[in-house]
Amino acid sequence: LAALLLLALCSSAVAHLDGLPSTCCLSYVQRPVPRSLIASAYITSSKCRLPAVILVTKKGREI
Repeated sequence: LAALLLLALCSSAVAHLDGLPSTCCLSYVQRPVPRSLIASAYITSSKCRLPAVILVTKKGREI
């Protein structure tokens, strides 16, 4: 069985040249993600309006 990981995910957006970090989340999405698809994860910058964890899939997609 593939273990499912239920996390608060986000839709990422690229910030413009206004001093914000390059990747911030505009909103959260909650859905199960198969753990076997996840390659890595990272936390967005504290400068972002919404704190979030971005998951990187084995295919390089950020969710």
